[in-house]
Amino acid sequence: MTLFFIIIMAENKKSVLLYCDIIHTVEKMDNETAGQFFKHYLRYINDQNPKTDNLIIDIAFESVKQNLKRDLKKWEDRASKSRANGKLGGRPPLQKKPKKPTGLKNNLTEPKKPDTVTVTVNGNVTVKDKDIYRAFKHLTISKKEFKKLRVYWSDIQIDEILDSIENFAKNSKYTSLYLTANIWLKKQYPIKQQAKELTDLEQWELGQKKLEIIKTQQ
Repeated sequence: MTLFFIIIMAENKKSVLLYCDIIHTVEKMDNETAGQFFKHYLRYINDQNPKTDNLIIDIAFESVKQNLKRDLKKWEDRASKSRANGKLGGRPPLQKKPKKPTGLKNNLTEPKKPDTVTVTVNGNVTVKDKDIYRAFKHLTISKKEFKKLRVYWSDIQIDEILDSIENFAKNSKYTSLYLTANIWLKKQYPIKQQAKELTDLEQWELGQKKLEIIKTQQ
């Protein structure tokens, strides 16, 4: 709803809202009645308590009067709040959100793990931490070596043997955890030899050798 201001003289109030849609009411009046209606409006907002014998003006102005009363009530509420804020020294300042202390995140986080660890095997040997599968005392086994063992044994079998080596009282004499685990696994879980299947090329070569043997025997 579009509106504009008219400067008037009233108690502690210098303006009111005149709604533009009032034109729909005024346009239906003749010029003389419209002029009387507008004068009636000005007298009312200047607290002159106007009276009219014109029934059209009286009925049409009733809705305008109710709007003016509602606007006055809103204005009085705002004025009351402004006076209260003035007594308190004006509008209270907006509270700023406390800034997070710098470096707090870094102080609370766990220290970064080193990229390498040092394991001694017949001297100092530095191995990347991410490449190690298991390490204890002076022995270590890499993930690559662990995969080699998995060709013949399961994860459970390998871990069981590694635990046994770690708990073995005389493990200080071992120099390679991979080789030691390989030997222990073969004893604990012997590898079953499977018959080798010949490829087509190997079968052809074997056939050629047999033919040569047969020719030499003839």
